[in-house]
Formats: sequence, structure tokens, C-alpha cells
Amino acid sequence: MIRGDRQAYRVHAAPDADVTATVQALEEGCYAGALCYDTAGELWPVTDAAFVSPPSPSDRLAPWRRHPVRLTFGSPRRAPVDEVVAQLALVLVPSNPAREEPDDRAADLLARLRTASSPAELIEVARGHDASGSGR
Repeated sequence: MIRGDRQAYRVHAAPDADVTATVQALEEGCYAGALCYDTAGELWPVTDAAFVSPPSPSDRLAPWRRHPVRLTFGSPRRAPVDEVVAQLALVLVPSNPAREEPDDRAADLLARLRTASSPAELIEVARGHDASGSGR
């Protein structure tokens, strides 16, 4: 999944597995414009994101707490690997204020992403790096 603001990405086992957000982030549209890419090479736009259960008043007092989110997807479209790499490159650019990776690690990841020849290979490269914390 690539966030709509191109500030972060995360690799999930399923499109909506372990998707969470803080109350503030969801209210500010953290999933607006987000895209999910699958191993079949299809890009799925996120059309809606809502909490699985509405947050309680006490949940609003703990702004750091994340809550499960249910995503709704639009119609998928075929997307070549290089198009998705271009989207991930926007996350990895040095000017991205949310990027946590040092320039050399981001450049290394981008180089490895560019060598991927299939959607599954691209996802595996991203997954391996995501585990190190860059895909937030």
C-alpha cells in the first residue's frame, strides 16, 4: 500500500490486513488517494477508509492509539512494475519530510526496486526493506 500523500508505504499480507490509523490521521484523510498493488500487477485505489468500530470518547483522549480500519477499494487497473516503482520513488526522495531512511539506504532500495521484473518480485523487495522500518 502506498499512502495517498506519497509520504509512506507499507507491505501487507492482504490488502486490508493490519490496517490501522489514529483518530486524527483518519479524520485528516491518511488513506485518501492511497493505492494497493498486488502480485497480479493490479493497482487498486482506496475509495473509502473507516474505523471498524467507531472510536469512543476515551479513544480521543489517547491520540497515539491506533485503531483497526476497514478499506473499500475501487476497480483495479493493470499497472506495470515501473509505474509502481515511480510511485515508490516519490516516497523515497530526500525532500520527503516523513522519510526516515538515510539517503544511501533509500537510494539502495530504489536501485533494487528498479531491478524488479515482476509485481511479486517488486513486492518482495519492498517487503524486505519494510521490515527494517522504512515503509512507515
